Amino acid sequence: NKIKDDLKNNKASNGHSYQQCLINYHFSRPLLWVFIIMQLLHPPIKKCISWVDPFQGIFKIIDPIGFAKVWAQQKNRQTMKYENLARSLRSYTANGILQRQNEKFTFRFNYTKLPSKITSCIFHHFN
Repeated sequence: NKIKDDLKNNKASNGHSYQQCLINYHFSRPLLWVFIIMQLLHPPIKKCISWVDPFQGIFKIIDPIGFAKVWAQQKNRQTMKYENLARSLRSYTANGILQRQNEKFTFRFNYTKLPSKITSCIFHHFN
């Protein structure tokens, strides 16, 4: 898996993989919010999602149908509609991990709800 390899090869100054936390979260059980962060930090050739402002945690789903397909592949499912993925996004907004923004398909991570190791990975990536 290219994302997994990219993350493993990205070393912090102390020699440890500073994004190992993402791999551990993601591969122990696939969580949509971790998958979103991985896609944002290491976008594939065809981008379905992109940062609007990484320091504020704001991102936009550019291609909702394409992103649902990529998430379905990650979950080893044949198909998934954006409506199914949107249900998961709504549950993240209900528990405070995500906040909807005014623009369609635009969300904001609530960094205070994420593990500090994850937010450190994001900030380290952009510094």
